[in-house]
Amino acid sequence: MYDAVWKTLIVDDPPPSLDRQNCAESFRHWLLAQLAQLWRDCQENLKGSAEHGSRLQELESVLAQTDDAEEGARRLPTMAEVMKAAGVDPDGLSNPSNQSFHVAYMVALRGRRLYTTSAGHIAVGPRSLRQGDEVWLIKGVKTPLVLRRGSDAGTHTLVGESYVHGCMYGEAMTDELRTSCGPIRIV
Repeated sequence: MYDAVWKTLIVDDPPPSLDRQNCAESFRHWLLAQLAQLWRDCQENLKGSAEHGSRLQELESVLAQTDDAEEGARRLPTMAEVMKAAGVDPDGLSNPSNQSFHVAYMVALRGRRLYTTSAGHIAVGPRSLRQGDEVWLIKGVKTPLVLRRGSDAGTHTLVGESYVHGCMYGEAMTDELRTSCGPIRIV
């Protein structure tokens, strides 16, 4: 899941300043800076409110569940790391590799939004995306497309292209899917 998140945030296109091996670590540092800012904001804006404690507990709970059992290594920051970063690095982007990931993230999400598919894939698609839109793999098209069912039976409207982690390099094109392919009308 960790790799799926960072690859999706930059549509699997690391900036030239980062090679693939360092990109995951750069994402971890970038995420730490973002979480530290969230923690500072929570402390500053919610202190004394009933919501304050619950927000911090929610953040701590999420971070406590992020052990990557598959690889046996903790990849997301701990709450202690977030709190330390909140006090040590106020702007969160002083490390050049963190800044590189941040720039790649900002470029990748310009005019787009994050979403998850009904199958659980994390993805980046058009801002105009709506619940009920469908992700289609179309022969000859390099990226999955988001289509919206049209008012006439059997028609669809193109919403835009999408980066869908786990579907970009042919992983989703199974034999079963190949046999169910057919023509489609996009209006």
